[in-house]
Amino acid sequence: MKKDIGDVTVNIFLRELRGVWEKAKPKPTSLVVLVAPNLGILKDEKPQEALQRLESFWAKNEIADKSFVNFESALLRLGKDFCRKRKCASCPVRGNCTRFRLF
Repeated sequence: MKKDIGDVTVNIFLRELRGVWEKAKPKPTSLVVLVAPNLGILKDEKPQEALQRLESFWAKNEIADKSFVNFESALLRLGKDFCRKRKCASCPVRGNCTRFRLF
């Protein structure tokens, strides 16, 4: 059995190269796309449009000493640890979540 590098590994690698390599622009993962609408950042954009929208949101709301990679990684972590598992009650950003208000 041959082991190849999968889409997730490539996405992580390219995401970490953002800011270092201009062509490193992977589409946001499904977990990022799951979280961002809950926080009012995305609506129903296509993957490449989603990246542009996320970058635009970050440009308007950036935090000193943090990068877009940090922002995207935080969204990914929220998606993995809370949204996908439907752990809304313990989510640290539930006060800003449109989905949580529906429950």
